[in-house]
Amino acid sequence: VRSLRLKNRRLFSSAARKTRTAVILSGCGVYDGSEITESVATIVALSKSGASIDYYAPNMNQFHVVDHTTGEEIPQKRNVLVESARISRGNISNLRDLDVANYDAIFFPGGFGAAKNLSTFGQEGADMGVLPEVSNLLKAARKGNVNIGMACISPIIAAKVRLQVLTFRYLVKNLKAQESNSLLDQRTLASLMQVALMSLKDSEIPLSSRTSTK
Repeated sequence: VRSLRLKNRRLFSSAARKTRTAVILSGCGVYDGSEITESVATIVALSKSGASIDYYAPNMNQFHVVDHTTGEEIPQKRNVLVESARISRGNISNLRDLDVANYDAIFFPGGFGAAKNLSTFGQEGADMGVLPEVSNLLKAARKGNVNIGMACISPIIAAKVRLQVLTFRYLVKNLKAQESNSLLDQRTLASLMQVALMSLKDSEIPLSSRTSTK
């Protein structure tokens, strides 16, 4: 995963203890959940490294459900945790139960679930909120020097948690000025956020009022 920050030199070392990792999923399917290819690629890479892997997802309804053959929304309700279990073969826990102190690294695959379920970037753009469980997790990971890996659109979440609002909105506005709403532009924005994430000071960002269920 390109955005992995190797703060901890023990990560993927030959030490006797396995590297402990958590993969955060946001559903199953690129348009309304975790991108399956990116999720599986992350899991395979971690497995080949000898790392132990635990899986987490919020226990909440998806923002919406998309027919992946047409790209159209369909009138269904699906649970993010239940759908994510398709990728992890049922071995998954509620995101609320994740204790970052138990891990050396956490990973967020991409997919629009990161922009619609873990955050509201897909609905609100620069005014997006972030699921409180996700925001708290990222803050705790950064404070504890736990490595964070994020793919595709998911770095937008870390950026929102960490960046000053005006800087975030400026970058979004700058991309919109290019008069393109393609997925490529969203990935470009995510890359900009990822770089800026390392350089700007902390600030308090209003979070979304949406919370997951118990």
